[in-house]
Amino acid sequence: MTTRHDQTQTLSIEFIECRWGLLFFNLHLGEKIFETNFSNVFDPLPSLKHWLEAVAIGVDQCSFQYDPEGDDVCFNFERRCYDFEVFSVGYAYDDEKSYFEGKIGRRQLVEAFYRGFLEYGNSPEFDRDSWAHDCIGEGSSELSEIRSPIIDAFSGS
Repeated sequence: MTTRHDQTQTLSIEFIECRWGLLFFNLHLGEKIFETNFSNVFDPLPSLKHWLEAVAIGVDQCSFQYDPEGDDVCFNFERRCYDFEVFSVGYAYDDEKSYFEGKIGRRQLVEAFYRGFLEYGNSPEFDRDSWAHDCIGEGSSELSEIRSPIIDAFSGS
């Protein structure tokens, strides 16, 4: 369990690859690593954007849940007191504890996801063709669609 006296940790996102409509990435929080993926069939980008906006405007507790074509995953951000904010990752339907959690600042959390997705979406490693079409025949969101004036104002972009 994360306590108020724990040291603030740094979140980073490592993008692995995009293939078959799956965007594989790892979340690193301190020494902990969570391997996951987004699926273009269940396009999570609009919901991720709204979750990041909620965190940016100061919502004290908010969650983002997505289907990676497996067990649903839940990202949770929670302010526990005036100087203590926690990010946790777990499986949405698991009654057990989070896969990992750590003390993290609101700005650092938002910028790690926001900048990570925007930069990866503009990199030559990102396979747009693999991400762009899902098996239902509808287009998926471009990674650049995560851009938000709310988050830009929050992060000073």
